[in-house]
Amino acid sequence: KNKVFEKKSSNKKENFNLLLNYYLLVLIQMIMSAIITEIIYKLTNYNLVLIKVIVDCFIFVVNYFIQKPFDSGVILNTISKVLEE
Repeated sequence: KNKVFEKKSSNKKENFNLLLNYYLLVLIQMIMSAIITEIIYKLTNYNLVLIKVIVDCFIFVVNYFIQKPFDSGVILNTISKVLEE
């Protein structure tokens, strides 16, 4: 935790918000993986493990582009402004 979040800010509130954002992103990613995998499996009846691997690879790539604003601080700055109002 300290190695990842020390670069972002020394402000504990911002670090906590960033940590919550990452946990929320992981939770959404897990739910979407399960739903998409189940839908594709029911539609195609292919190998479930193969579908899961392909879906998770796709979600990994999408997740990378979602995290870029987190890493640049855009989302964190927006959240901070909203919380201050």
